[in-house]
Amino acid sequence: MERRTFMALVSGGLLATPLVADAQQARKVYRIGVLSTAGPEQESFVRSALRGQLRERGWVEGQNLVLEWRYAEAKYERLPDLAAELVRLEPDLIMARGGPGATAAKRATATIPIVMYGATDPVGIGLVQSLARWRPRCPKWRSSRESLPLPWCPSSAGTRPPARY
Repeated sequence: MERRTFMALVSGGLLATPLVADAQQARKVYRIGVLSTAGPEQESFVRSALRGQLRERGWVEGQNLVLEWRYAEAKYERLPDLAAELVRLEPDLIMARGGPGATAAKRATATIPIVMYGATDPVGIGLVQSLARWRPRCPKWRSSRESLPLPWCPSSAGTRPPARY
């Protein structure tokens, strides 16, 4: 009887070992929701650049990261529904393209952080109160052929940004 008890305990321990190992290796999978005013074709550069930059930093889609893309395809009336859909997925972060996308995301949630890209005047359209952490390193306007600095960028135009910034 003692031999059977011993074998049952050892067998149970051996069977449970892989479960413990899997539990130790399990990491949180982060979710980023991307809300675009454009369509998938127009966002192909953004998709590949984002995936590449995240991969360089150790964030690999399918391993420790999920990217949820929603496209309005220039139908701005769809943005509120798409933003609400992303919020229901409970992402850790929402990336929103342009002022309309960022505005829709801001209206859909007050708890999920929002990163906007391609928004030209976030203060002017009421998304933020100020650009309190403005630095001389300027964002760039990207096109397929070139990268142009913003007109008020001190590194290229030699001027300070407008007073409201």
